[in-house]
Amino acid sequence: NLSFGNNKNLYVFYGVNEIFTKLEDVINLMNPKIEIALMDEMDKVNAFLSDLPIIETEFYLYKNSVLVKECKYKIIKSMKLLEFYDIKEAISSKDIIEIRSSCTYKPIQVKFRNAFNDFKYDGDLGVNFYRDKIQFSIFTLTGFKVELLIYDKNDVLISTYEMKEIEENIYRIDLDKDEVYKKFYLYRIYKKEINREGLLEVISKEVIDPYAKVVNLNGEKNYIIDLNDSKLKPAGWDNYKLEETKTPI
Repeated sequence: NLSFGNNKNLYVFYGVNEIFTKLEDVINLMNPKIEIALMDEMDKVNAFLSDLPIIETEFYLYKNSVLVKECKYKIIKSMKLLEFYDIKEAISSKDIIEIRSSCTYKPIQVKFRNAFNDFKYDGDLGVNFYRDKIQFSIFTLTGFKVELLIYDKNDVLISTYEMKEIEENIYRIDLDKDEVYKKFYLYRIYKKEINREGLLEVISKEVIDPYAKVVNLNGEKNYIIDLNDSKLKPAGWDNYKLEETKTPI
């Protein structure tokens, strides 16, 4: 803390070749953070810093708490951008990728933004009806466990089923039709995340089926019903013909 010229207080910070005139800037420098870290390509991670690091600060990339050795990084000062590149290690959507530093910066989890945009699945998703069975299928990019929750008409949870991952990111379960037909359902998806304190935790979230065709009144739950069920068809439905619509001139 120094006094110089018209400035009542000047501040110097170890490892930074700059003199500060505002205490606020020094406080921010003492508590820097990685604002966000994104992966758009499989061999690159971009992270934006609240402040540039002090001298001798090192950054590291971790996969599932294990140091990723085959990668490089650089800092673009004008953008406060930390860029990891030439990442050689294979990464899946369920991996926890995080950035750590040698000092001050708390660990942060890398978000997969566009890295897995090429994923494709040609099978059926949603609810499919068979003679005595109903099949539920859902895709989740980062979930490691999925449960199917069945509710009655009074919104009471009556059954919970753990689904099986039939292939990467696709979860499925087949149930007897008599057990769940004309009931409501949700999915509960479990994920691993790095929290604000830099600690690994498991979180779960209940979601509706994005592939469903029928929901309840407020769209909060899906309804299990076969729209091709003959009992749902009004009299004469199969013989009804739409009138030809002429385009006005």
